[in-house]
Amino acid sequence: MLAFSAANSRLWETRLVATEASKNEYKTSAQRLANQNEDLNSLLVKNERDTIDVIKYQKNKMSDLEKELQGEKEKERSLKKTHRQETEKIIQDFTKQICHLDEKLKAKNQEVNLLKDELKFAREFRKNRREMLSEIAELKKTLEISNKSHQLEFSNLEKKFLTEKCRLEKETKSKMMEITEKTQKEAISNLDEATKLVFKDNVRLKEVLAMEISENERLLKSNDFLTQENKELFEELSTKNMTLNKQMVQAKMEHEKLATTKGKVGVLENSLTHIIREFDEEKNKMVATSGSEVLSIKEELERLQRVLELKTREMAKIKKLAKTILEQRTEVEGFFMDALDHVRLEIANTKSNWKSRGCVSMSALEETETINNLRRVKGQVDISDLTWLQKERVLRLLFAKMNGYSRYTTIKLPTSTKDQPVEVSSQVEVTESSFLDMKTFLSDS
Repeated sequence: MLAFSAANSRLWETRLVATEASKNEYKTSAQRLANQNEDLNSLLVKNERDTIDVIKYQKNKMSDLEKELQGEKEKERSLKKTHRQETEKIIQDFTKQICHLDEKLKAKNQEVNLLKDELKFAREFRKNRREMLSEIAELKKTLEISNKSHQLEFSNLEKKFLTEKCRLEKETKSKMMEITEKTQKEAISNLDEATKLVFKDNVRLKEVLAMEISENERLLKSNDFLTQENKELFEELSTKNMTLNKQMVQAKMEHEKLATTKGKVGVLENSLTHIIREFDEEKNKMVATSGSEVLSIKEELERLQRVLELKTREMAKIKKLAKTILEQRTEVEGFFMDALDHVRLEIANTKSNWKSRGCVSMSALEETETINNLRRVKGQVDISDLTWLQKERVLRLLFAKMNGYSRYTTIKLPTSTKDQPVEVSSQVEVTESSFLDMKTFLSDS
């Protein structure tokens, strides 16, 4: 009996030693798991901070892209404004030049019209010159004929006057002789009667003499009148000759002026043709220059528009990609957050159950049970074989690996971990709020 009790005591001592060793091992494992849990918590916080930094970086990048897009829009507006101003300036310059050239063309047209009028007058004078020359020739012929007729008439009158004078003188002489003879005869025959007859003859002769004298005076007056008329005709002839000479000189001057005018018209026509050709060349050159400038400005504007479209497409792609990544990441993180919340809820429920039963620490018992289960399992471990705390750590580890963390720092285990779930949940709230801000930013953009 004593031997059995001694063996039983040794067995219990062995079990006690094994239990103490297992307990110490469990404590070290729990300490290690707690350290790993703390590391995962710190990694979660760091990951959340990195996520916030990434979101801030994305926001800054988006704001920079928006600023760049705004700058490109401002450049485009400024280029459009500059192009519009340059186009208006070019149009104003060309309008002024065209107005100036139109004024020059009007002045040249006025000069040409004036020269055309002078040329027309010269042509009309050339046409009327023949008529004037024919009229002058007719006047010359008429003047010569009238002069000849006047000279002939004058000579005839002179001859008539001389013949009449001679006749009258002869008649007077013959009558005087007859009267003298008759008076002599009568005086001889009868002096008294003769005296009477002499008186009568004297009276009659006085009358005849008065008539002859008046006829002579009439002839003298007619001679004076014809002489004066002849003189006037000579003066008229000289005046007509002077007028004819003046007209001939004027016709010669008009002919010279017409030749000079023709030369001026030819020079002005050549000058006008040259000016019109230069105007057309300058106009074509200006149109070509303005067309090339407008074409280059249009090409530059199209290039800027293409760059702006590329930037806009790139921005749209970046926004779409960021939105897709954010949605995918939000879905995955939401899934992990829901899983962590569920695990925490199960841990809290398990703790409350264990506390209500008055048992030892839930974590130590779960760790002991899990280690015993894991010792019996060979190969891969199923998630159902893990405790809720280990499931939480696995989820945190997966979350950390999903965010690209492969190396972890060791942090000392705090004295009390009661508030740790609350701290983690607050960090989760920060992460969710940060992703909500990112969603709002993408929806606004």
